[in-house]
Amino acid sequence: MNASLHIVISAAGKGTCMYSKVPKVLYQIGGLPMVKHVINTAQGLEPGSIQVVIGHGKEQRQAQIQIDVSGVVQDQQVG
Repeated sequence: MNASLHIVISAAGKGTCMYSKVPKVLYQIGGLPMVKHVINTAQGLEPGSIQVVIGHGKEQRQAQIQIDVSGVVQDQQVG
C-alpha cells in the first residue's frame, strides 16, 4: 500500500450530452461500468485511499460500484 497516494475519481456528472437517464459513468464497456474500470486501475496502484465523487443518480452509482471505496456526495453539479 502506498499511504502517500490518495486517488479522487470524479463520477458525479449527469451525462446530459448522452441524452440518457443512465449516468455516463455507468455505461457498460466490456461487461463493466466505465467507472469500475477506472476504480480497478486505481486499485492496482495500491493507494492509501480511493474517493469516488458521486452526485446525480447516486443510488445507481453506489449500487453499481459495490467495492471498498469511499464515496463523497456532490449534491449540486455545476458542470
